[in-house]
Amino acid sequence: MAATYPTAIDTLPKLLVDLHLSHPARLALRKKRVGYWHQYSWQDCYEHVRDCSLGLRELGLERGDAVCIIGDNDPEWLWSELAVQSAGAMVAGIGAEASTQQIRQHLRALRPKIVIARDQEQIDKLLAIREDLSTVRQVIYWDSKGMGSYDDPWLQFIGVLKEAGRRVADSQPERFETGVAEGRAGDTAIICLTAGTEGKQKGVSITYDALLGAYDNWSARAGVQIGDELFSFGPLDTVVEQSIMIPAALLHGAVINFPEQPGSVFADLVEVRPHFVVFPSVWWEYVHKELFAASLEVTGIKAWCYRQAVAAHPGGAFQILGGLAGAATRGLIRNKLGFGRLKSGFSTGSRLGPVVSAYFERLGVRVRNLYSLTEAGGTVSCQDIGDPEYSSAGKVGNRTKVMIAGDGEIVVQTSGAADGGVVYTGDIGALGPDGKLSVWGRRCEMIEAENGEPCSLGMVESDLRGSPFISDALVFEQAQQGNYSALIALERKTIARWAGKRRIGYANMIDLADREEVLTLVKEHIETVNAAVTNRLTVKDFILLPLGFDRDELTATGKLIRTVVMDRRLNKAGDGAKPSRQRLSFVGEDGNRGVD
Repeated sequence: MAATYPTAIDTLPKLLVDLHLSHPARLALRKKRVGYWHQYSWQDCYEHVRDCSLGLRELGLERGDAVCIIGDNDPEWLWSELAVQSAGAMVAGIGAEASTQQIRQHLRALRPKIVIARDQEQIDKLLAIREDLSTVRQVIYWDSKGMGSYDDPWLQFIGVLKEAGRRVADSQPERFETGVAEGRAGDTAIICLTAGTEGKQKGVSITYDALLGAYDNWSARAGVQIGDELFSFGPLDTVVEQSIMIPAALLHGAVINFPEQPGSVFADLVEVRPHFVVFPSVWWEYVHKELFAASLEVTGIKAWCYRQAVAAHPGGAFQILGGLAGAATRGLIRNKLGFGRLKSGFSTGSRLGPVVSAYFERLGVRVRNLYSLTEAGGTVSCQDIGDPEYSSAGKVGNRTKVMIAGDGEIVVQTSGAADGGVVYTGDIGALGPDGKLSVWGRRCEMIEAENGEPCSLGMVESDLRGSPFISDALVFEQAQQGNYSALIALERKTIARWAGKRRIGYANMIDLADREEVLTLVKEHIETVNAAVTNRLTVKDFILLPLGFDRDELTATGKLIRTVVMDRRLNKAGDGAKPSRQRLSFVGEDGNRGVD
């Protein structure tokens, strides 16, 4: 399992110092602010990290300490992270959307000495729980907007911190790099929280060796080159972003682009036109639904061109004309998405269904699956660009060994990973003779199908989400064992446009979900999913959720937290859905109605 990076340069801060010495003027990253893309070279990054790191050491940060960073994707997060690591400390990230209660819980468990936060919103959350944060000596913030009236020595602007660090660098020019040189591959670089789809979260310590090994597993399939553009979309507190985006820049000279804000992602993506994107499967499903919804608004020649673009065999009676129209339309759609020069897209998280995968492939966007595990430091397996199997998680990387336990559980062994290098994943799957890994689902999602073979509820759910009219789904077993129903959340925009095109009148989403046409639409899709594969369960009933799932029922990457949904929704629904054509007596407090 030889590494692809120089063995002497075995930590992220060492890679930064090496780039500063060898390619100081090379473009490292961009950040969009107020409509303008600001560019930073590796020399710029080095100076930000050096000054921040020395400033933190002046505040008392020592090797082995923990620092929490709270915010969204921004160069200041990256610089702060590398600064903390340069001082021999470890970083624990918390997303900007975390509630005050969640922040309290995480900080009390991690006991950090210093917290670095984005702006006033995060500062107010910290001030509200200050009495519970006995270990936190200092809070640093990087966005000063709205902070002018805050006069508290517990708070410090990051610019002031860097000025202090710069004075240290001027008087002790060797201090920063001497500290960086003390780092080792086996040191803990970050602490990541697991996704928590079973309602359980835990912090996982990840070493530099594990991070760089996981990156090697991904980059061997991706083929990143100097100057390739990357788009930082996923939360920076997740292991996928940590083990792909940051090492790609430091090891292979890729350029990281940070969007202006979460709401501007689509517009910023079009401007960047990246070569690689790594998005959760729920994002790919969302774009599929958005494109389909947009197609409902066009008529005539435009509608015909769209059908040619997404058809498996375009043209019909006008095969040549249809082929040309489809090719031109596919190019327009890719450019509209920002995928005009995309080499590869990658899907993480839950399985991406074959309907959505095939849809993007017809558009000329090859979406490859990768299997990422927090406890293993990131990517375990990744599809090759020519792999035709939509359900495959690709080949296991060179830095990782995968075994299948007797009960089908995937066991991962990798250098530098948590739990002594051996991780029992809780996922069920199979490993083919060609080295390809198939991930069927979580242990808690596995049931015995009607033919006695193992079946994953998660795989059925991903197939249900393949409909542009369904935003999310959760399959559950009714009180009568062996009968399965589904909680179905409607995709509001798509279903509304579809109803408008058919002149179906309705007062609101609850009313629309009760219309015969909508019930038939959902039922037909479920029947299609049931008929697609014979060796698994059959979904016999469903409960429509016209208002969808709540935010606290989802993980940070958009996956349903099964235990939370089951407890909240199905305890209300009683025994679940009833047989065909009967209304459920259940109507939830949020207006969701059970139907079949």
